[in-house]
Amino acid sequence: MANEDSDFSVQIRKTRLGGLARRVVDQSIMGREAALNHLALAHDNGVSFLTQATQAMPDKKAMLYRMTAEEYGMPLFDLRTLNLTDRPTALVTPKFIDEHQVLPIFHRGSKVFVAVGEPGEQAGLDAFKFQTGLGVEPILVDATALKESIEKINGEASASDLAVLDDENLEDIEFLDEDESGGETVSQTDAESDTPVVRFVNAIVLMACYMRTPLLPSVLPIGLLPG
Repeated sequence: MANEDSDFSVQIRKTRLGGLARRVVDQSIMGREAALNHLALAHDNGVSFLTQATQAMPDKKAMLYRMTAEEYGMPLFDLRTLNLTDRPTALVTPKFIDEHQVLPIFHRGSKVFVAVGEPGEQAGLDAFKFQTGLGVEPILVDATALKESIEKINGEASASDLAVLDDENLEDIEFLDEDESGGETVSQTDAESDTPVVRFVNAIVLMACYMRTPLLPSVLPIGLLPG
């Protein structure tokens, strides 16, 4: 009967748990044996431990995402609070967003805050940097919410609509000289500065400057976290 276990499953049981799997055991979300089983299932199904665990324990999804954000030192954002019309639309096409499963949610200066459903989603981020020439700050979001948002984008607009700003879009944008704006070329209107994503970005940037440390999930307003 022991031969029924896959080689990978046997190998897992001989190693120490790490990452999110270790955290869920340490915080008594699941037992060690259950965590090992989910690691093996995640490998067999070609998904991450986060995806496997949230599928198995949907009632613990918000907690699992918080723990993942802490483990990887990533900000966590509730994507469902974002009005998709407020996101930067001229950086990449809907086809690119769908192909790489990365969604730009805010653009400030030379940096773009990009929503990802997996903390290890490096290929999509690298493709985004190559495509735009901009720096990125990955923001962890619920993978289901990300998928829903991308489907909505693909259903509502064509690539040409998202690639070009029309005259109506430009009415609310004030272009400043670089010397006046400190390097930024676009100032935000009062209405834009009150959106959830702008408050979110301002919170993590201000706290990072205050602490002089990399952006950490501990800086996030609790009202912007899922659950």
